[in-house]
Amino acid sequence: MNPVLFYAMFVLAFFTIVACYIRSSKHLIMLLSLQATIVTMVSFVSILLDTSLTADFATVIKVASALVEWFFAAVVAPLILFVGVTRTENATELPKIGMQKTSIIIGVLIAGQAVIWLWIYPSTPAHLIIFAPIILVLSIDFVFILTRDDPFKVLVGLNIAETALFPFFEQAPLLIIPPLLLVVNLVNLVGVFIIYHGYREYGVLSISEWRQLLL
Repeated sequence: MNPVLFYAMFVLAFFTIVACYIRSSKHLIMLLSLQATIVTMVSFVSILLDTSLTADFATVIKVASALVEWFFAAVVAPLILFVGVTRTENATELPKIGMQKTSIIIGVLIAGQAVIWLWIYPSTPAHLIIFAPIILVLSIDFVFILTRDDPFKVLVGLNIAETALFPFFEQAPLLIIPPLLLVVNLVNLVGVFIIYHGYREYGVLSISEWRQLLL
């Protein structure tokens, strides 16, 4: 397990908490880009500082893969979402259940997971410790997605979940990573296309209102 990446994931968890209180879609997209940059750059710098690696073909491929991850996650994906927002509306909204209830749920999640991990930590294999911050990010992100009505913010939440899974990319075969990133961005393109036409059809960016109009 990369210890720097482990702590970087907790930074990612902090930014995911911040996302729960951000109202603007554009600000959320900027935060998504920052999150992806932090995680991917940690992997990139770790490769460069790994003294066990030499300037051979395998090292070049690893470095190139890390840069591709950064480009697709921190540049392409946010750009797709940003274009979608500029073509529709930079909607602002608070969590549907209110700020106080959102804070309570997040606090319970953090406290509960902290207790569980402290209890099982002594018997947890070192390579599985990385699951602690990953699960924390995913659970907070799940709260974020469920408490938002703007489809663009939900799409941002799905991208945050994908960013939380980046530690697994380090273990994946290098040839698999580019197709995975392409699929993720294809999903973003399809999502933005659907949201754009939904906005043109109904004039609002609200999943609940779309549901009412369709029924």
